[in-house]
Amino acid sequence: MFLSHKLGGNYPARACKTRREYDRIGIMAANEIPPLSSRVLAVAGKIRQMRMAELAEKGLSEGHDDYLLGIHRNPGITMGDLASLLEISPSSTTKIAIRLEELGLIRREASRIDNRQNHAFLTDSGTAMANEIALGHAGYDAELATRLKGKDMERFVRILDRLEGRSEPVGKKPRKAGKKKDAGAKKKTAKSGKAK
Repeated sequence: MFLSHKLGGNYPARACKTRREYDRIGIMAANEIPPLSSRVLAVAGKIRQMRMAELAEKGLSEGHDDYLLGIHRNPGITMGDLASLLEISPSSTTKIAIRLEELGLIRREASRIDNRQNHAFLTDSGTAMANEIALGHAGYDAELATRLKGKDMERFVRILDRLEGRSEPVGKKPRKAGKKKDAGAKKKTAKSGKAK
């Protein structure tokens, strides 16, 4: 019995009954398509490089786009809530805020209720920058949509939702408790009953 240890990397070792099978698996492994995770990361890496280049042209760094868009969607958000939203540390949130304040894109105001908290707002130039960034993101999405025809885009979004661990799809409102899907059918039945 031979172990297919020479596959290495992402290919699991397995017991082979003959030397011939061992050699065949080695040849197959060398010619196989890369693992799915590597392919996903490669596509994400290309998008990331394009976004980073676009941000660098604007004098921004990676992550600044999400920061500005987070404030744009939530004017007056506290630094702590922004850190939670972006899933970064509070100290990173403060460092980025200082940099974006220096660029004149955001302003922070002390809370009227709790002096320990600051609220973040976009300046006029920050709002213009956030709008430019949002258009750039829409462009990447549009390019993806051209490559994924018809129902493929909807399926792709549902798959991403599952991979991200979301119970509800992004952009869809959850059904209210007690409401049934076939409520429209009941209305039709009630209308047809009145017509008689």
